[in-house]
Amino acid sequence: MADFLTAALTEGHPAVAGLGSSWPHLLGYNRVSMKPEGELVASVGKDPLIACGSFGKGRSVAFTSDCAPHWAPEAFVTWDGYAKLWQQITSWTASLS
Repeated sequence: MADFLTAALTEGHPAVAGLGSSWPHLLGYNRVSMKPEGELVASVGKDPLIACGSFGKGRSVAFTSDCAPHWAPEAFVTWDGYAKLWQQITSWTASLS
């Protein structure tokens, strides 16, 4: 399977703030389509990698790859931004909109 390079599109979004646009490669992801009301935060080419959305007072995040060493190789799970990414995703999702 080929490597896929991720790119943060919305660097100012709290889920990816301070992580820059150069991320380690991933080995795979699920190809999905965005809902019109969703916000594309990071992509693999033109496909969503991270999408965020709100519904009522709740929030949700879709991460279309893997957070463990199936599609996320060692370089991704040991990346300096790995823990920060998941902390920020969790924090943003748990905040009230």
